Amino acid sequence: TTNLDRRGVLKLLLGPGPSLSFRPPRDDARESAADALNRTDKPASEWVGKFRLLWSKPPTVLEMKDGASAGYQRPVSVGDVVVAVDGTPVMTASREEVLKLMVQGYGKLSLTSNFDGKLRAGAALALDAPPR
Repeated sequence: TTNLDRRGVLKLLLGPGPSLSFRPPRDDARESAADALNRTDKPASEWVGKFRLLWSKPPTVLEMKDGASAGYQRPVSVGDVVVAVDGTPVMTASREEVLKLMVQGYGKLSLTSNFDGKLRAGAALALDAPPR
């Protein structure tokens, strides 16, 4: 959190309550998951559907495209973690296992707010940013 200003730290602390679930448009998530599975490199993070996921265990939301929270009971936030895909727990799943579930199933992601996930996401984004 040393690279976050006061506002950034407070935003981390004010994350939404636990447990969100939504079935995203099937094609968007499935297509990008299939593309990700076909990559020869294994990036630490990548866009899958409308979310850029950090491939930690559990996968953590790093960024979102506009409208990514539409259809969720609560807004999805940076740092939320993917706990299940189509009801299958993915807390300890590998990148490939998560992507295969997204390609084979309906793509229903269950996410939860996670303070540790928010810290990981902030750290990952800070590493990507140029120094100030």
